[in-house]
Amino acid sequence: MRKALRNTMQTLNHNFLRSAGLIHAELVRQACKLDSLVLAEAPWRRVNGVARSAQLAHSRGWHFAARHREEQLLREIEDLQAELGRVSDHLRQSLAPQTVPTQVDLYRDLVALESDFEEVQCDRDVYLITVTTRPIELEGMALGRFQIRLDWRLRKGSQTYTVVALDPNPAQSNDSVTHPHVSDEALCEGDGRRAIHTALAAGRLYDFFTIVDRLLHNYAPGRAYVELDNWYGTRCHDCNSTVDEDERYRCHRCEETLCGDCASYCSHCDETCCSSCSVSCPCCDGLACVGCLQTCRECRREVCPDCINHNLCTRCQNHEPEPDEVYPEDQEASPPVSTETAVQPDRLGEAPVCA
Repeated sequence: MRKALRNTMQTLNHNFLRSAGLIHAELVRQACKLDSLVLAEAPWRRVNGVARSAQLAHSRGWHFAARHREEQLLREIEDLQAELGRVSDHLRQSLAPQTVPTQVDLYRDLVALESDFEEVQCDRDVYLITVTTRPIELEGMALGRFQIRLDWRLRKGSQTYTVVALDPNPAQSNDSVTHPHVSDEALCEGDGRRAIHTALAAGRLYDFFTIVDRLLHNYAPGRAYVELDNWYGTRCHDCNSTVDEDERYRCHRCEETLCGDCASYCSHCDETCCSSCSVSCPCCDGLACVGCLQTCRECRREVCPDCINHNLCTRCQNHEPEPDEVYPEDQEASPPVSTETAVQPDRLGEAPVCA
């Protein structure tokens, strides 16, 4: 191997060479590792246990408990499906012809990356290969440079690589989105997922980094965390829609962002307010912000300034009843009952009858 290196390379990058040796040893170890092919028993036991519990709750008529158990069963089944997918993916890879790249191949990949990227670093202490892209611009939107950081141990159950913005220009509505297809330093691989994981499984470092870089230089409308058209937009507090900078309003009380459809106007203070900071006056049904409301000292209702005078609302001033209150004058008039004694007709010549 050393002779081959001397013949093909005049100046050795010793850091790259030692890193290539460590990566080669890791790939060999993983190619011989078969314990991950065993299906974990815990998810299967949990599915059976929760299913029996849900069935028991149904049989005893505990409908609320049965629904709760069924929701838990759904989550356990999804976990089991994820475990089955992991095992099937690993088994598929193990059945494919295994070709572990040599140390020379890995070294050449690292050297080749230097010609395509601004910077390539290997940190053997933390098993990390870091590649820095050139500045990325998508449809006129400058997103800056990104670092693709690969943990070459390819640890199971953890993120193998991250994509970190070096000159972050995040979406205004979500600062964790630094690229239309990157959120929380994780790349949405889309159609490139199989190619990325195939390259990683085969130890093709150059292919892996160039595929990720190509995805970062492309934009797929409709499949982005935040669309480029809405990059500088913010979320409306009331309806959660994206609002462009020149079309947004702000509540003068809580300072939340609003779209034009959700922004309310208080005619008493001439300010814009959101749905949480505005109410309908119970007297006139007009809209007012909570800061302009005044409390009636009689009924303790909060009304707008137009509907209160001397601390009394218009209903209390006019003695208007509440909608559910019935006063005697509201009832149907009944014929008056006379309290006078009825006058008997004078019947001359008839003898009085004693009771």
